[in-house]
Amino acid sequence: MLSYGNRSPLKPDFALEPCAFTITNLDLILASPSDEFSAVISAELHIRAIVIQGVLGYDRCSNCFGQMIVLSNAKGDARYGTMWFDVPSEREEMGLKVVSIVSLGITSLGLAIVPVKGRDGFYKRVGIVDALPAEYFVGKKSVDIILI
Repeated sequence: MLSYGNRSPLKPDFALEPCAFTITNLDLILASPSDEFSAVISAELHIRAIVIQGVLGYDRCSNCFGQMIVLSNAKGDARYGTMWFDVPSEREEMGLKVVSIVSLGITSLGLAIVPVKGRDGFYKRVGIVDALPAEYFVGKKSVDIILI
């Protein structure tokens, strides 16, 4: 297993406040440990980030085949942005109504993630969020999560 710890190959701290996130560790298991370009068997990206909850709303535009979904807060009075599912069928298959959102701290992009059942603190990416205002992350505390 390769472990980068705080020596991440990516810049470890994207300090664009208030949406900063830090890569704290990267664990990879490769098919051939002696070949860093071999297939990835498993990977865990450990990050410290601000995570907010977004409620899936209506399909933003019919010509995108239900891939663009408007996200709002729980009260429905603030629009967080537009979500694009990586795999559109997962919305129905997983019965998703709410996703967690991590700001990438650059431009107005974020990741839509969901908890992995039975693994506390582990999340799976289900899509991206664009037009994500930084103001919704102000004053929130960062948490440690693991993306698989």
